[in-house]
Amino acid sequence: MPPEQPTGTPQSSLKRLRVVKEGSQNVCLILIPGVGTLQSDAWPICSATPWAEFLGELEQGVTLFGYEHSIPYDDQFTWQHVLEEGPSLLKALQAFVAELGAPQPLLFICHGLGGAILKQAICVANMHYDRYSHLLVSISGVVFLGTPHLLEGVGNRAFGDRLVGIMKLEDAAGSLSNKCLARLKESSSMLADLAGRFNRTNLRVDILSVFEQKVTKIRQPAALRRSKTKNIIIVDESLCAIATRTEQCLGVDLDHLQLPSMSEPDGKPIGQFRTWLSSVIKSAPNNLESHLSRVHRPNSASSGFSIGSLRIEEVRQALARQPPAAVTSPQSGPQTSAYVNPASSSRQDMQSLLDNFSIKQADPRIPCFMMETLVRNKNFFGRKDVLTHLDESLLPSGDLLVSSQPERIRVALLCGMGGLGKTETVIEYAYSRRDRFDAIFLIRAEDTSKLETDLAQIAVRLGIQDPNEPDDKAINRGLALEWLCNPFKMDYESGDAVRLPASWLVIFDNADEPDILAPYRDITASGAVLITSRSPLAKNSFSPQTREIEIQSFDTEEAGDFVQSITGTVGHLDEARQIGARLGGLPLALAQMAGIIRLEFLSYTEFLELYSDADEEAEVHGTVLQPLRASARGSLSTVWALEKLSASARAVLEISSFLDPDCIQESVLTHEVIAAIDYPIIPEFPTKRGAFFAARKQLIGSSLIRHNKELAEYWVHRVTQDVVRAKMEPARRKHVFANAVALVSATWPTTAVGGHDVTLWELSEKLYQHVTSLSDMYLRYLEPGDDGLDMAFATLLNRAGWYQHERGETRVQLPVLELALELCQGITSIDTRDLESDIRYALGAVANETNDAVSCRLHTERFFEIRLEVAAETGVVDERLARSYNQMGIVWAMAGEYKKAEESFATSAREYEKIPGYTKDKRSLALVNLGLAYWLQGDWDHASEFLNLGLADREELYGYMDSHSFRCVRVRIWAYLTSLSNCGYSGNEAGSRKENDADLSIEPGGFSMRLGTCSSHREGFRRARTCTAGP
Repeated sequence: MPPEQPTGTPQSSLKRLRVVKEGSQNVCLILIPGVGTLQSDAWPICSATPWAEFLGELEQGVTLFGYEHSIPYDDQFTWQHVLEEGPSLLKALQAFVAELGAPQPLLFICHGLGGAILKQAICVANMHYDRYSHLLVSISGVVFLGTPHLLEGVGNRAFGDRLVGIMKLEDAAGSLSNKCLARLKESSSMLADLAGRFNRTNLRVDILSVFEQKVTKIRQPAALRRSKTKNIIIVDESLCAIATRTEQCLGVDLDHLQLPSMSEPDGKPIGQFRTWLSSVIKSAPNNLESHLSRVHRPNSASSGFSIGSLRIEEVRQALARQPPAAVTSPQSGPQTSAYVNPASSSRQDMQSLLDNFSIKQADPRIPCFMMETLVRNKNFFGRKDVLTHLDESLLPSGDLLVSSQPERIRVALLCGMGGLGKTETVIEYAYSRRDRFDAIFLIRAEDTSKLETDLAQIAVRLGIQDPNEPDDKAINRGLALEWLCNPFKMDYESGDAVRLPASWLVIFDNADEPDILAPYRDITASGAVLITSRSPLAKNSFSPQTREIEIQSFDTEEAGDFVQSITGTVGHLDEARQIGARLGGLPLALAQMAGIIRLEFLSYTEFLELYSDADEEAEVHGTVLQPLRASARGSLSTVWALEKLSASARAVLEISSFLDPDCIQESVLTHEVIAAIDYPIIPEFPTKRGAFFAARKQLIGSSLIRHNKELAEYWVHRVTQDVVRAKMEPARRKHVFANAVALVSATWPTTAVGGHDVTLWELSEKLYQHVTSLSDMYLRYLEPGDDGLDMAFATLLNRAGWYQHERGETRVQLPVLELALELCQGITSIDTRDLESDIRYALGAVANETNDAVSCRLHTERFFEIRLEVAAETGVVDERLARSYNQMGIVWAMAGEYKKAEESFATSAREYEKIPGYTKDKRSLALVNLGLAYWLQGDWDHASEFLNLGLADREELYGYMDSHSFRCVRVRIWAYLTSLSNCGYSGNEAGSRKENDADLSIEPGGFSMRLGTCSSHREGFRRARTCTAGP
């Protein structure tokens, strides 16, 4: 049992009032008084004999505790006092639970606005579940005695009229002026907002909302009164009701001030209240054990989803001189912010910056169905048993006893070899069950790049992007994961917007390397996950409770029926079954062969003879891509009979085999693009529109591709790609690969390395998937040595790497750029200095952003050497030379050589001015870096001079706060910091992290701020500088 002395803050405390009964199972009753009403230690439950007798009869031990607050009941009072007391109560409760040692059930009894204090504490705890989980699960019940909640269907003014009645009590310990009451009425939306936030916590414990049925005397304004007082019901049922499933409402014949007694005239506890309290206390120990068994602590992956938006809000609160909601420093009281409050003029500048990148999640668009290019197969056949097993694994349970019972983990794995129809099955499941989920999302999971792109697309499809950075993939991915962890939808049927839980299904398709799913494990607690994979290891990669559903080949009877359903041929069932047996029941092979039978007008017997003829099928045994089932006959190359296709159709399929299979844009293969490439196209490829359409028709007709007419895109099965590539001779394969590189290069939007044009991102993102595929194919099939091909491919890799740099995807771009550099260095017959310069520049930028000083210096110095060499030979000053000086300045800054950095940045600015067609924005990055170099040396005047010069240059060209480039934001941030330094500002940054103490990182596609602790203000921003002086 904790000691009687107060815990918590000096202004508010939680203290033991009375031990009613000791027991092996103890329940703590915590009393929270209202504002200006009876203190908890004066409540009858603490001293009256009837109450002692009632509580003493219970099996469980009961101890009473009281929470004391110091909210003023005078003209200084505001609703903000109530909200700010919530974190104080939470801190006291957290310390109280820690002192208890072993968990004990907590039962709260709150009077009036004391209930609002508790609601605010629960809202804050719910935002930080990992920190307060054991406190939350200890809550066994709550009694609200005349606590106002919300009035449905009325505006703020009407709600305010009712709400201020609780502050006009005749017998209260003070009085409020008419001016104060008017102010409270106007600000009543603060408590309305609290009610909404409390509802969204979905607190599922027993709640008793008690309302008075007897009038209470209140004071009247002098201008209205005929007498000094008026008798009214202050909190009736409509004002107190929360309307949750676990709530009971109870009306009692008491006025508002008498509610803490909850006694009959004879002093005994009110009968219905006694019954409810007895039941809750009796079941409290068992409920606690059940709650503790379900405590879920998210790992680092999930806990980081909202960290960016949380810290931004903390900074906002600091700027507004308000303490963070639940992150006060352990050494400071609840009213002491651990953040610095800049001067008001500076605060407005920073507030403007914060507004530009704060993440404000909008209401989601529900229902949402994201299947991208995958359309439903109208001829889907069979798999009823698989669909049934998926229902059993993924649909929400219908037998939960209470709404608070946690849902089981719903993860299913559809596992099997390629060609069995896993993707087709999940497509059918998604379309046929779309009315059973509020949202369904299909995620391509074969590699990290596609996985992260599609996760980001969830936010776009839901409409919850950050309005300031709607195309920022990293931010969108975070917002999507936040929604998946806490899914909700809006209900507008009642007139007011009500937030309700939402159900979702996420399909991770083709997760053949299942480890890439590991960072997203925690979403399983909030929805259903379906995974398709060839790997049997996928079962344990996402959740130990994953249910594996193995998808098998069709048996002979199913295969025969399937062939007949596709060919449309009735009868000859025995021959159809023979075809099914010869093809091993593989659904993909059956579908393609049935397409050939239909297009070639073959009978089943003719097909069987053709398939068995050694002369017709000379290469039947030539390619065995992977082991087939024991019952299968032949190889996949036999199944697909690629030689039966026309030369033009095969050529289209061959080039497609090197591209991303999920989404091949027909625009990549148009005659306009073909005419633009320098490398000779394979002669069989259809270069005219009509010939291409004819080849496409044949591929669609034989089920080798699935076409999306609306998007002008098509899909190819991966196994089909594998077989097509395996059928090519090495020389042919190299020629086709070179064509694929040339086509993607010709389609890639034109932008110079070092440029930042967000309008090109959408197309670049689609084409980047092809670059990833080409990289895999090059490493698998080809060797360096063809200088022309290596130069073309290295150029494409560098452009793709720079695009990922624009998007801030450092992990993705590094291997792409490293392969580009390897190819570039192996070329001997072509001048590669410009290309190597661009690659080194990009690699140096990556190293800068990841604080890899060694690599940054290595690549930047080589970049600089090349540009000096070219300038010496040509006598020409170009942008690459100017940029190389700027990058060398970054190297010196990272090394702490600020004087050398200053010289390099100054030279860079001068070199930019020499470039033909120079405009002032060219030098802006060099100027801001030069200003920062002065700043780091303590030369505030020069720092301010050059930062403001850079800002003036941009405003002259693009206007105030332009969105043309991220450089405007960078200049403004450093100009702001310089202004602080000129004012002698040196603050105590908040936080407690030891790593990345002060990290202000600005990316080409967006920016984020992370504030932490450091020993000195200037030193902290020196560290941050390593992330901001980049390209």
